[in-house]
Amino acid sequence: MGAERAAIAELGVLIYPGAQMAAVHGLTDLFAVANRIAAEQQAAQLPLLRVSHWQVEGDQPPTRTYASHAGDDSAFLAVLIPPSIGGFSAAQTSASLMQWLRDQHALGATLGGVCVGSLLLAESGLLDGRSATTHWTSAKAFAERYPKIKPRLIRRLSMTAT
Repeated sequence: MGAERAAIAELGVLIYPGAQMAAVHGLTDLFAVANRIAAEQQAAQLPLLRVSHWQVEGDQPPTRTYASHAGDDSAFLAVLIPPSIGGFSAAQTSASLMQWLRDQHALGATLGGVCVGSLLLAESGLLDGRSATTHWTSAKAFAERYPKIKPRLIRRLSMTAT
């Protein structure tokens, strides 16, 4: 008989206009593999990773459209914002989405973004006063658009936020 999982860790993946769906589904698959490996490590009592997809529609807050496992709603361990299939546009930054991101952070979620995802975090104000890097081709425009964020170039193709 296997050991019971200690808890559920909720990982939200944001689906915004133009989000790269291959990244959304790739992350979902990756965490499914992590769950399988964790189940094999019975003595570790690792949490079950529940991946949920959160769809942005117009000016409404994101709503859950998928959950990999049933269960009660819980606070996010993390919210992941995947890259975009296209470029950044103001249409991706509704007031309700920006507030939703700030709310998740205030509730303790770690937020992370790649490509347009980092721009959404910057637009929300959550990166103000922090250092961040973006793709080198966007570094100048990023620094000009977000003067409250301290630019940091680690490597030519690196992206981090602290």
